[in-house]
Amino acid sequence: MTAGGVARARAVSVTAAVAAATQTRIDEISILLGVIGRLSVTSAAKVPTISREERVVKGLAFVLLYAALEHGISSAVESFLAAVAAKNVSITDLEPVLHVAVLDAQFQSARNVGRDKMWTARLRLVRDQSETVPCVATPSIFGTDLQSTRADIMGQIFDILAITAPIVPNPTLLGYLSEFHGQRCVVAHGEEQAATVGARISLPDLYVKRDALFAILQHWFATLDNHFNSKRYIKAAARHRY
Repeated sequence: MTAGGVARARAVSVTAAVAAATQTRIDEISILLGVIGRLSVTSAAKVPTISREERVVKGLAFVLLYAALEHGISSAVESFLAAVAAKNVSITDLEPVLHVAVLDAQFQSARNVGRDKMWTARLRLVRDQSETVPCVATPSIFGTDLQSTRADIMGQIFDILAITAPIVPNPTLLGYLSEFHGQRCVVAHGEEQAATVGARISLPDLYVKRDALFAILQHWFATLDNHFNSKRYIKAAARHRY
């Protein structure tokens, strides 16, 4: 209860389980960085010698960095959508931008039907936006779109969910998104050997990248939790009903 006697809904974390699972992936990155540290060899003259093993493992670090990012972002979004669906919010009470997600089947129908059924499909799409039935927020609606973790795609996801916050807590972190994705693809798709990628990066830099990854993921978890609890995905006039 507040001082004025009005009860407030207890804040919940819709991303808690995802955050815990993602932490295990962050821990794996830390373990790998520890292995790299032990592989480092220093000669008697104190001139660093980078072995092939060390270069290979450093290159493979990008696979773990990207895996943690993709898992954290995609799973957090799915958890948020599942929580929205569980609240049984009617379609008409949602912020209109969310219709892009919850009316996916209707959008697909309007796009794929033949000319003779096109206007019927379009009318259905418009009418369904005013329906008072609970929305169907399929958790996996964004599917493979989130597997690229590109900044533009991540920004579109926030827009569709009516989130006005930036996709990273600090603009200086934006470059890491493309780096994690790009370097992982280079290694995973065989465009370059892991050792070649690893030769271009130092161990201290990998620790910086791990910390940047952690900051980005924490920002997404907190933003989605705050968005869910503030109910800003629901029209202001209807929030009191949920």
